[in-house]
Amino acid sequence: MPNASPASPASPDVLRQQVGELLRRWRERAGISVETAVSETALSAPSLWRWEAGTLPRKPKTDTIEALLRLYGAADDEIAAILDLAEKAAARPWWHPYRFQLPGWVQASIAYAESSTMIRIYAPHRIPDLLQTPGYAQARGCDEVGLSLLARRQAVLHRATPERPRLWVILDESIFCRSVSGDPEVLCEQIDHLIYLTSRRRFTLQIVPLTTTGQPAAEPFTIYRLAPQELPDVVCREVLDGGQFTDDRDSVGVYRVAWDAYARALSPMDSLALLKSIHA
Repeated sequence: MPNASPASPASPDVLRQQVGELLRRWRERAGISVETAVSETALSAPSLWRWEAGTLPRKPKTDTIEALLRLYGAADDEIAAILDLAEKAAARPWWHPYRFQLPGWVQASIAYAESSTMIRIYAPHRIPDLLQTPGYAQARGCDEVGLSLLARRQAVLHRATPERPRLWVILDESIFCRSVSGDPEVLCEQIDHLIYLTSRRRFTLQIVPLTTTGQPAAEPFTIYRLAPQELPDVVCREVLDGGQFTDDRDSVGVYRVAWDAYARALSPMDSLALLKSIHA
């Protein structure tokens, strides 16, 4: 039975994807075509395709969702669980007031981070946003509004377990060879923060040392393992003009292979020792 997975922290955007995936699974389980489904409701075929792809309206008609699920043979408790998800998906995310200031790909990154049980980040060029100190962020051009947004984004790492996602980060040592400002204290403070984070549960840091042969990956990437079990892993790869997302199984598999290769970097313990030696 394609039941909704247990309640878990997830952004409204990801909850809409979860509802769409559940609708698709119920329809396919019932052996009902899109054409038959839309003939029994007020939806058009393109609309149902979009719903199943996760692009539901922010406030979908719950009576239409219920009609579809009854057509598919879902029981009352199963319908109630999915309608509850749809109601939660109608909420505005906390970053909605900043929607005109944040690029779409950044909003998507926030939504996926808020909805993940594990986040894996490979960062060869700079400290990832989730780990940046205010000083480091300011040195890279972050203004006061940006600092406020950064603090809100990083709040996901301070949730109580088990709602806090596991964060596994691989950095290139060359990051610590670049000055981000004229003040060396900025980098020292950032390293102090990374050392502190390594003492926390559900956080793993590894460093690819300068002595490693071969070239680092051309772009940073992040793999999100989403809390809703119905949804696949999502990869965001950062490019010069933003970020590109995919949940295609083959494409995600390529990044998993790349991750496994970089995970053969220094162990967490040796990475911590390297950080302390750089800081000394």
